[in-house]
Amino acid sequence: MPKKKIRLIVESFGYQGLRKYRQIDDEHFSVVTACKTKIVINIRTRECFRWNPYTKKLVKL
Repeated sequence: MPKKKIRLIVESFGYQGLRKYRQIDDEHFSVVTACKTKIVINIRTRECFRWNPYTKKLVKL
């Protein structure tokens, strides 16, 4: 699991303190930030999506 690459992508969007790394498939990973926000990262395209618990959808950052 490329934790360093995930950390660099997420820090470019302003989030820090990552934990609970999970691999969804070959290019998607899920992490939880220090403020308990779930984020899904696409390694190939370097996109981040935040999970919105109210609408049950991913929101692009």
